[in-house]
Amino acid sequence: MFKPHYTEFGDLLAKNSDRVVEMWMEKVKADPRLTAADALSDPQLKDHVPKLLDSLIQSLRYGSTGNGDEAKLNANKHGEQRWQQHYRLRELLLEMFWLRAVLFREAREFASAQENQLLIYAEACEAIDKFLNEVESHSVVQYVESNKAALHKANEETLRIIRIVSHELRNMLNSVGLASGLLDVGDQDSIEHMQRSLSLNTAHMTAILDDLLDLSNILSGSTAIKSTPFDLSSLLQFLSVSFARMAESKGLVFTMTVDPLLGTICSDELKIRQIIENLVNNAVKYTFTGHVVLRCDALGDHGMAIIVEDTGVGIAAADRELVFSEHYRVKQESPLRGSGLGLWIVARLVDLLHGSIELRSEADKGSVFKVVLPGSDAS
Repeated sequence: MFKPHYTEFGDLLAKNSDRVVEMWMEKVKADPRLTAADALSDPQLKDHVPKLLDSLIQSLRYGSTGNGDEAKLNANKHGEQRWQQHYRLRELLLEMFWLRAVLFREAREFASAQENQLLIYAEACEAIDKFLNEVESHSVVQYVESNKAALHKANEETLRIIRIVSHELRNMLNSVGLASGLLDVGDQDSIEHMQRSLSLNTAHMTAILDDLLDLSNILSGSTAIKSTPFDLSSLLQFLSVSFARMAESKGLVFTMTVDPLLGTICSDELKIRQIIENLVNNAVKYTFTGHVVLRCDALGDHGMAIIVEDTGVGIAAADRELVFSEHYRVKQESPLRGSGLGLWIVARLVDLLHGSIELRSEADKGSVFKVVLPGSDAS
């Protein structure tokens, strides 16, 4: 039942809406149980909460009619967004608890200036409860639905990956079997050719199994961030030796430049190494003439950019949005073997490090991958 003083309370909330949102954000940030919120910027944390608050204000001013659909829509969007931001369901409910607590505080202040303080406070809290119960319900349902859809998609993608990798491993094992069978009957040149084939296929199988191990760690959530100070230049110099040899074996030129401002940094050394190795290995793999360049630049606030450029086969415009998916390959008809997981693994590792990755590419002309990672002072 609509009550006249609801309008006055709605007016007060409208006047104090920015303060309400700020107080709610402070409560969320201060709660050690809300760990997912720590990784969000202020706009990401606010999400649809200001719009939900506006829907509450409108329902207090004018009754619930005509406003329920908008509140439901924003509640659904909020639940889906929180799932995408890696909130646990408990965290979604906790931040709603703090929104309720802040609104109850506003109701108490409003009621303290009225006659029948307790009655008005109780009725204001009842209106808040009714609204937020609906919001929570829709947000939780959407959160669960998003989770179910993602699990279904992940299961489908996992089966697809298993089929792809099984096919690749079967082909390689067939090649190994044929090569080993000819070792006893071939001439010296044939034997040397078969030995190279065995070595190449073994390397390919090892690379695929490494990708599968990385994939299983990422999908299981067991890939934790371990930030420690390390010398980036030393790591890059170490990696450049194998990169140069790999490029030279294909007649390519490999060059590397490192910003002198990049010395000791504080991050996850293993994951940065995996990112660099995957990008450079991929560049060499799909480049047949020309060069591969690795560049590392210092950015503000101790951040860094990892840039890998090649003159390889490139990626068509229609494929660029798919390049970081689990099963993408540069060319489906390509004779090059691999799991097709390298760039997907890179993208997931970059996400874990709270970075970003972008691609510039043109078919038959080459590609440029740029990874931007935040940093912290290692001093």
